[in-house]
Amino acid sequence: MNRLTRGSSDENFNETLSYDVIGNISSLTRNPMGTNTYSYTGNQLSSISGALNSSYVYDANGNQTSDSQKGINISYNYLNLPQTINKASTSESMQNTWLSNGAKIRKTVGSLIRDYAGGIEYNNSSIEFIQTEEGRAIPSGSSYSYEYMIKDHLGNTRALLKQDGSILETNDYYPFGLQISRAGQTVPSPENRYKYNGKELQTELGLMQYDYGARFYDPVIGRWNVIDPLAEKNRSWTPYHYTKNNPISRIDPDGMDDIYYNSKGVKTKTIERSWLFELFVGGDRSYINDDKGKSFKLTNQALGVINSGKFKGFESNWENSDSKTGFSSLLKKATEPKGSENAFFYVKRESQDGGDLDQKQNLDPNKIYGASGKAMNRNEAGNYLWGAALAKFGFSTSDAITLAHGGTLYLETISRPNREGRGWSPGDIIYRLGRARLDEADEVEAIEAGSVKVLGYKLVK
Repeated sequence: MNRLTRGSSDENFNETLSYDVIGNISSLTRNPMGTNTYSYTGNQLSSISGALNSSYVYDANGNQTSDSQKGINISYNYLNLPQTINKASTSESMQNTWLSNGAKIRKTVGSLIRDYAGGIEYNNSSIEFIQTEEGRAIPSGSSYSYEYMIKDHLGNTRALLKQDGSILETNDYYPFGLQISRAGQTVPSPENRYKYNGKELQTELGLMQYDYGARFYDPVIGRWNVIDPLAEKNRSWTPYHYTKNNPISRIDPDGMDDIYYNSKGVKTKTIERSWLFELFVGGDRSYINDDKGKSFKLTNQALGVINSGKFKGFESNWENSDSKTGFSSLLKKATEPKGSENAFFYVKRESQDGGDLDQKQNLDPNKIYGASGKAMNRNEAGNYLWGAALAKFGFSTSDAITLAHGGTLYLETISRPNREGRGWSPGDIIYRLGRARLDEADEVEAIEAGSVKVLGYKLVK
């Protein structure tokens, strides 16, 4: 299901997790802290026990309003953004000011006021730093000194450097974002709070949560504390999941939708796998990824299988599989029985339902199949096999497509008595499309792709 179950390091800073069926974390063990066990009311985390002991309360919108371990109470504005956070034990309070578009412009804690103005941050009306493409610029007298953030493929700040290359700070993280604590860690001045995923850590009041924009993320427990604003897109997942529990390959830039990065650290417009191949990233339903990050273009009929409620899975290696229902085995089954029989008459007979060239009968209607960069339903995969089989018999790609377009009409026309003694040649096609049933574009492309795979060239259109 592509959920992270274990992250380990050579320093023994390990993280081990288990989940329920909808993606809520059931237990989380971190070395050297210990194990936490999670309890839920529906999808809402009600309590944690073990290394950490806390209970949680939510409002009617599903926003977390209290955390007993941290001793905080939270109230929200109409956008479900945290407006006031109070800590009774210290009488401290944090006030956040947001624009109507959800942008935070001010944070007030006691006498400290932090203003946010398009990448410029002010501390009590004085510029503290200016964010740059590679780090930040710090006021230094009448000029600025530059500091550079070294980041990994997820945007995590791993080191902060001065202009001369000297190291101000280094950061390492557990997979779900909790910073690893080491003795002797230095803190630059001003403090750098942009760490995990490059987001600002809210350290005031002991909150220790990251502000992603649409909501705050708690790396201690590996969950959001507010419902996903796009929860209707993620109906197979808990609305509190963080990056579908795969924080090594996915990030969530703004707290609303996560993005997948392949094994090379490249962002891809894909569907990432879960039992239902999860959701369509950014609303793009064009591509699907296998577990190795390889992309396949989804056909409309393949999407229909995914959305049917009966979807069983994606045979992403079907094209190269020699299993009983793999492409190689089915192609062999379709073409071996021909023997010395005239190719045309064999195709005419065996293309009928149940014939040797009708290999879709051996495929599952509730699965999709990957070949030549396409993700196809059973019928399209059958057409792919048919195109490959005709190429084996010597038919060109254009001939195969024409035969498919004309259906039975072509087969009957070409089988006139005076043609029976001759082998197949392109000149034998009688172009009569008037009454022929034209296949769907995806089905024709499947035939073309199967033919091209065997012939070893790319069709020029």
